[in-house]
Amino acid sequence: MAEARSVDELVAVLRGHARRLIGADGIAIILRDGECCHYVEEDAIGPLWKGGRFPLESCVSGWAMVNRRTAVIADILADSRVPHEAYRGTFVRSMAMAPMGGPDPRGALGAYWAQAHVACEAEVNILERLADVAGEALNRLAGGVAPPKARPLRFAARRRLRLPHMDAQTLLLALLPRRTLPFWKGQLLAVGLAAVSGVLRHAGTPLIGTTSVYTAFFPAILIAALWAGPRAAATAILVSTIAGAWISFSIEGSGVGWLMFPLIAAVVAIVACSVRAALDVQHFRSGALENRDRELASISRELDHRSKNTLAVVSALTRQAAEASENKEEMRDRLCGHFAAMGAAQTLLLEVGSKNVAVKRLVEEALAPFIQEGQISVEVDPELEAPTGCEVMLSLAVNELATNSCKYGALSAPSGNVRVTGSHTDLQANLVWSEFGGPRVETPGPASTGSRLINRALTGAPGGRVDVSFHPAGLRCEFAGWPVSGWRRGKARLRLPFRRRRSIASDNRR
Repeated sequence: MAEARSVDELVAVLRGHARRLIGADGIAIILRDGECCHYVEEDAIGPLWKGGRFPLESCVSGWAMVNRRTAVIADILADSRVPHEAYRGTFVRSMAMAPMGGPDPRGALGAYWAQAHVACEAEVNILERLADVAGEALNRLAGGVAPPKARPLRFAARRRLRLPHMDAQTLLLALLPRRTLPFWKGQLLAVGLAAVSGVLRHAGTPLIGTTSVYTAFFPAILIAALWAGPRAAATAILVSTIAGAWISFSIEGSGVGWLMFPLIAAVVAIVACSVRAALDVQHFRSGALENRDRELASISRELDHRSKNTLAVVSALTRQAAEASENKEEMRDRLCGHFAAMGAAQTLLLEVGSKNVAVKRLVEEALAPFIQEGQISVEVDPELEAPTGCEVMLSLAVNELATNSCKYGALSAPSGNVRVTGSHTDLQANLVWSEFGGPRVETPGPASTGSRLINRALTGAPGGRVDVSFHPAGLRCEFAGWPVSGWRRGKARLRLPFRRRRSIASDNRR
């Protein structure tokens, strides 16, 4: 953040890291715009107020900027600083808000939790530190000051660095290339090393004398065997034998020793190639262990993220059911239907693994309690896939549509019917819920909790939208706009086998 060159770059860095560092269910980045608070960006398990502007005196971020203090709120319903109407449709139950900057804050950074939570000292310290650094960057950008340049590591500081302890095997793995060189590169390396060794040995004759002519070529053979494999080692032995015989003949007038040298050099090359093979096996095993550790860590983070999202959705559904139900029985039936749809969607996600979920199967699972009436027809393209990350919400929305239809719509009449159709083009997909033959439909009043649940079905899909139309003949709901998977587009079909091969290997590793 200290090196950000624009406000957008600063906001992007905060959005990418703040939520994970704090450990919250959501964060919001607010900038001061005159006497208003502008919610410029957010990263949360549900939608907040991105793009909205609110007066300073009507929101917690404005209170934090005006009072230059951090607000820690364990229960938003019990705090007078919180505008309850703005928070009613969100997942937020607890929060913390820190001002960005010193005497004159230019914004605020908020952290939100879906459950009742009192931010601990460590979480507040991280939130305030992020807000302070962001405020310094905002003040610098407002003043037109260039970001500081990274200072190079000085020699004095470099001398204080301590190299970790390395055994011989680790040192060899660090020095050798991960793979042996290609054939032609290995041949060039072998010839070059043997030639350089011959030139150096011939030039050092006045100092060394006439003894150990062939000893100078063993390093070249060893390096060629370790770096380029057996064929390069054989080439190095051949060139070294010729060069050694020539040097010996030019010094002593005879080439004695050239018969023993290839035999000894071959033994050295065999040992070096065996060591290289053992190191390759060890390197492969260590790499496999590192990949497994990374996958296990990512799976743990994903499980933690999914469990928090599930708890947040359950909490929101319970709250909405309590607000919309007139008695305990109605609330129980509503929650049982939602939880059954969630359970079916989660089971389906586990079954398909890393692949995308088919919309047809997702809809059939969500409508399983209603299809037995024989009034629902599902005509969805089997190749249509649900948007990644929206499978549970889409299943809940379909279940909510069926529940409302049983109460007020086509499924409440014997002659009523529901038709669910789905198709896709090269770029976008859509799913349509159509009712006909039921009671006359009238436009409802203010949006209910069920309507808000349906409208949020595609919140996590880029370009996704939900259009609900109350026609007199019957309700029509269209889920549309989410992108089709890349491998199904015409331009990417040639890459299909390679992508499948990678996914199969990934599944085997899991």
